[in-house]
Amino acid sequence: MDATTQSEVSMNVVSLRQAHTSLAAPTHTLLTVHHMRTARRVHLLDIENLCGTSHLTENMVAYVVDAYRREVGIGSVDHLVVGVSHHNALAVGRILPHARLCVRSGADGADLALLDILDREQLEERFVEICLGSGDGIFTNVAVRTAVRGGRVRVVAGLAAASRRLRLAAGTFTQLSFTSSSQEHA
Repeated sequence: MDATTQSEVSMNVVSLRQAHTSLAAPTHTLLTVHHMRTARRVHLLDIENLCGTSHLTENMVAYVVDAYRREVGIGSVDHLVVGVSHHNALAVGRILPHARLCVRSGADGADLALLDILDREQLEERFVEICLGSGDGIFTNVAVRTAVRGGRVRVVAGLAAASRRLRLAAGTFTQLSFTSSSQEHA
């Protein structure tokens, strides 16, 4: 492409901040918003850990998710990701039909599925807060790395005990409170 053709097809690219300070922007200005995070949060739920068992029922999932929504909140623009084993996927999918289900079986399958997301998807660049619904210590190192990279991590523990190291690694820690025994909802 020669210099005249290249100049004819080039466009001005400015940051959003520059566009706001300029009264008259060129008609072909592209606004770059690559590094802007909206007020969205991502919720990564290790649902079996939150429920305190690997044998879930729809009633149990609904009970724990209601407690989570009440105490942490899931906004209309938030992203919900649930790690679950294959034998609990149907119960979870019926209660959370709009969630992204990450199904993996085997020892720590749901944990490993969520760890893959935390490791590969640069969530701290896309969301203002990462809410990790698990008390499992397997998430400690990734919580520390995420905080070091500038991400805000909230750990939410349910019916299972929460790792002390994970609680210390989190910027915020929330222990869900339940009004009655989970066995009533099994």
